Amino acid sequence: MPNKKSMLVHEDNPDHFHVKQENFIVEKMREVKDLSAGLNAEQLIFVKNLVNPDLTDTELKLFLALCNKVKLNPFNKEIIAVVYKGQNGRTVNTIVTRDGKRVVAEHTGGLESIETVAIYTKEIIIKTIVGEGKFEETKETHQVEPWEGGRLWGAICTVKRDGHQFTVRVPFSEYNTSRNVWSTKPETMIKKVAESQALSMAYPEVLGGVYDDSESFDGETKKEMLAGKITAALEKKNEEVKLINETADKAVKQMAKMMNEMPETIVEPKEEVVTARGD
Repeated sequence: MPNKKSMLVHEDNPDHFHVKQENFIVEKMREVKDLSAGLNAEQLIFVKNLVNPDLTDTELKLFLALCNKVKLNPFNKEIIAVVYKGQNGRTVNTIVTRDGKRVVAEHTGGLESIETVAIYTKEIIIKTIVGEGKFEETKETHQVEPWEGGRLWGAICTVKRDGHQFTVRVPFSEYNTSRNVWSTKPETMIKKVAESQALSMAYPEVLGGVYDDSESFDGETKKEMLAGKITAALEKKNEEVKLINETADKAVKQMAKMMNEMPETIVEPKEEVVTARGD
């Protein structure tokens, strides 16, 4: 029979993962020993309500230990714990927000600048002369300023660190949930996504593999995003149909106007000449 020590080092043992997990929990609980001793039951409830009421006491202590280790403040929403309850059971994800990644970048050093810009696009009709009095129309998508009547395409962020720059472009269509802040401040939200991903790219040694706000969607949120995209597609199709109908109506009215303005042409009946032929 292998002893517990051999189980810890034998990778092929089926219990190896569970033993490592137990050791991990024990190690984390040592980190929160002073914290748990310093909080009474009432204070623990108060902190849990601030962080996430759905966390268990153990999950809360482990989360606070992680916050202390990475030097991020959960009360400033630099790092958050999200509980998902779905068909596959209950899971807890720790998410570092955009503001948290900024703090990490400042602590790590080397950060020179962060530049984030929203991208707006607009379809422009280009007319090309193909002959005398003849034109050919083509549609091209151009990047424009927001006040030029463009549609929000996404955002671009460039982070400069230690003389190197890291650029990320993110499309609005992939992250828009069409609800809450996304419906009222879409530009702000997509710019946060771009900056968060650019910071992860610039600081892979500390932020690589870390969940951010945009990657924290649960199943229900993804369904709502899909429904929002379908609704948006239908609305776009309805706009196109409406535009076609309006164009057709204008053409009919223009034709009717032209017909009314045409001068009347009077056609007189031709006289028939009958010649009598004798027998």
